[in-house]
Amino acid sequence: MISPAPSPAAPDVLVIGAGAAGIAAGRRLIASGLVPLLLDARDRVGGRAVTVELGGQPVDLGAHWLHAARSNPLVRLARAEGLAVSRAIYRFRAIKDGKPLGLIAGYG
Repeated sequence: MISPAPSPAAPDVLVIGAGAAGIAAGRRLIASGLVPLLLDARDRVGGRAVTVELGGQPVDLGAHWLHAARSNPLVRLARAEGLAVSRAIYRFRAIKDGKPLGLIAGYG
């Protein structure tokens, strides 16, 4: 677990939530010369993105799928860090009110 940083004495902006969007907002505020204070209900940052150790191995328990790859800035950041990013083919059957609507397919 990451130890909490000391709170700034006089923050300019309060950011609620320290998930991906909150962290991004904090970084942009700092880049523009403001002092943010990020607050999260959990005892860690990262929102739904968390890696834990199971059996001596790191395991990602969330945020393992990057949606909207063409416009998602996390895809660019992942590639910049040298992480493998690949397109996924998905297929699923849509059902509404218990009745099949058909097969939906695409690329993510």
